Amino acid sequence: MTAVSLFHPHGDFEQTVEAVLSAEAAGFDGCLFGEHHGSPGNDRPQLLTLLAALAARTKRIKLGTSILLSALHDPIQVAESAAMVDVISGGRLILGLGLGYQPQDFRQFAVPFSQRVSRFEESVTVIRKALTEERFSYAGRRFRYDDVAVYPKPVQRPHPPIWLAAWSIPGAERAGRLGDAYVTDPIQNLAATTAFADAYQASAAQAGRASEVVIMREILCAPTRSEAIDRYADGLMRTYRYYYANDGFNLGYEPWAAQVSGPGDLTFEMLAADRVIYGSPADCAGQLEHWVRALGASHVQLTVPYPPGGTSQEAQLAQIRFLGEKVVPAVRAL
Repeated sequence: MTAVSLFHPHGDFEQTVEAVLSAEAAGFDGCLFGEHHGSPGNDRPQLLTLLAALAARTKRIKLGTSILLSALHDPIQVAESAAMVDVISGGRLILGLGLGYQPQDFRQFAVPFSQRVSRFEESVTVIRKALTEERFSYAGRRFRYDDVAVYPKPVQRPHPPIWLAAWSIPGAERAGRLGDAYVTDPIQNLAATTAFADAYQASAAQAGRASEVVIMREILCAPTRSEAIDRYADGLMRTYRYYYANDGFNLGYEPWAAQVSGPGDLTFEMLAADRVIYGSPADCAGQLEHWVRALGASHVQLTVPYPPGGTSQEAQLAQIRFLGEKVVPAVRAL
């Protein structure tokens, strides 16, 4: 079975609760959220606080971070909060961690952007020790602890799954060495993502760790392909242009790279093939099957693009129900 999660529904807190409850009722396996800071659109920055509240309002659905920027935080605080969420939820937490790529997030906490790799790698090690060992000491380049302990211990043993996100070969190899799963980014094409997944799996094997691939994709789905494009393509392209402006695309794998000089040159037709999940429910299910089989994935998390003019809560809930009825069962059956 392939698990299917919803990523980062839109809205204020009560709208988020309603969306997660709708996803739970619609058959989604999880709901996951990403961390950014310092702008009006990033108004749910403290993810583990959010998940604690959602844990008290839900019963079955897994709740996770995808991803929490652990390089920004004290890893003991992350471990304590994660353990509490796992206890409150009865063992439903997924702890996804990532390096971070936006300097603004690091300025928010006065953390040097140049330290993000070393802080991230050490934070993963410390969090794992804190969640599994009774007491421990640690002496690293960025963090030092002497005879500390984290309570309560999580419900999941030895700890909630620690997913690591990456969108480069070195990042994928790091996920293989340190993580329980590799979370793909949402924007690279299948060729790039396959190369990263291969590097991850080779690294995990060398480290003697089991491997698991989690696919992250935008999904543009409507009763017909033309409706899906009309409804969501503009919102998707706004996201892709933002990523392009922030050096998100790995241009070595992109055949269109030589044709563009800036974000405004990007078009949906240029980017859609072997990247975007779009069309009718049958189209989307087929494309997701292609990705799952190509990458050997066991989990898919889906993002519904936010239309440029915004969307009503009723439209968001209707789309969650539509995906739960028309797409999720086919993917879960893989």
